[in-house]
Amino acid sequence: MAARADQVLRFGHTAEADRATPLWCERPFTPDGERSFLWLIAHHLRGATDHAAFGRGQLEVVRRKLVKTAALILAAIDRIDAELAEDERDQS
Repeated sequence: MAARADQVLRFGHTAEADRATPLWCERPFTPDGERSFLWLIAHHLRGATDHAAFGRGQLEVVRRKLVKTAALILAAIDRIDAELAEDERDQS
């Protein structure tokens, strides 16, 4: 949660700003040259897994990558929640 708060406060990654990032794309890059949330999440989690294989000497790197992954997951959830709320408003 602290990593997500840091994203919001330091970098302006609010739910509104994150809506510009696609949730999923079938290719590594979107037509706009961006990465989707799910690609980024998988990439950072894969990096944490790869570094964990090197043992205790890499724990700081693994932790950083997991914190980044968690922040991305929370951002993706915020994006989904915003879309669902918008859908509910449109149905009202």
